[in-house]
Amino acid sequence: MKEMLEAYLQSALSHRADLRIEGFHRINQGNSNTMVGLTLRWREGCSILSRKYILKMPPEKSIMEPYNPVREYGLMRALRGTAVSVPDLLLLEEDELILGRPFLVMEKVEGDTLAFAYHALSPGKKKRLSAEYAGTLAEIHATDWRRLGPAGWEVPEDASQFAAAEVRRCGARLEGIGGIPRKILEDALAQLSANIPRGGRLALVHGDYNIANVLFRGEKIVAVLD
Repeated sequence: MKEMLEAYLQSALSHRADLRIEGFHRINQGNSNTMVGLTLRWREGCSILSRKYILKMPPEKSIMEPYNPVREYGLMRALRGTAVSVPDLLLLEEDELILGRPFLVMEKVEGDTLAFAYHALSPGKKKRLSAEYAGTLAEIHATDWRRLGPAGWEVPEDASQFAAAEVRRCGARLEGIGGIPRKILEDALAQLSANIPRGGRLALVHGDYNIANVLFRGEKIVAVLD
């Protein structure tokens, strides 16, 4: 993959002279996409520059909803300049002939997910990080998605329609997962289906907001992922 990607990037980023890939490695995190870390090195005038990036593409197999790099690219590009911090984007490639699947390349943001360290933090730090975490979610919900322009999303007619569609999506996903206690989940879905809220405001939501999908630097969230 490295050689094919390098040849592609040398063509797609032809303004970066003598471009090479360094530090190419698979990132074994997450279930919804395949991620590769890489460093690009190139010449610009008399200077040699390098920068770290992350490549993301759909996995070959997953129990999760198929990862869509085209949709993620559109959403992250639309969110640039808003209160929601997202990584800078390098490029999107939709042609599956390049690497076998569509992919995007974005900057690597230095930070920690805290997914495996949160439990060991002091109560005071947990409280401060939780406030930052909740505040970032509120910023996502408060973003005026109508002003972001086309970003590849399907807009439901109203909030009730969206809630009903989410319950159906969860039910379909449950059907494809084995080896878990089903009765309690089926009962929960039945309760949700019978109590779809009426009315409400259409707002931008994350869809998988958890502590593994945000990057902290100190006690500040510096990037929202996925």
